[in-house]
Amino acid sequence: MPTLTSIIVVLELYFVLELPFLLTLIEVMGSMFVIESIIGYTMFRLLIKNKNFLRIIKNERKEFMDNEI
Repeated sequence: MPTLTSIIVVLELYFVLELPFLLTLIEVMGSMFVIESIIGYTMFRLLIKNKNFLRIIKNERKEFMDNEI
């Protein structure tokens, strides 16, 4: 999905601001990779170490599963 959204953003920049397509595509995809992979992974690892966060997630999941039945 990130590839599709990258192309949509780049097409908007290409038509509205007349930026070069390929260079803009590389920059947008690179920034999305950094944000989604590196920063997202780091935040996920920090959240997993947080006991309160895990407790909340487990309670939410239990409530969701109880409502499914």
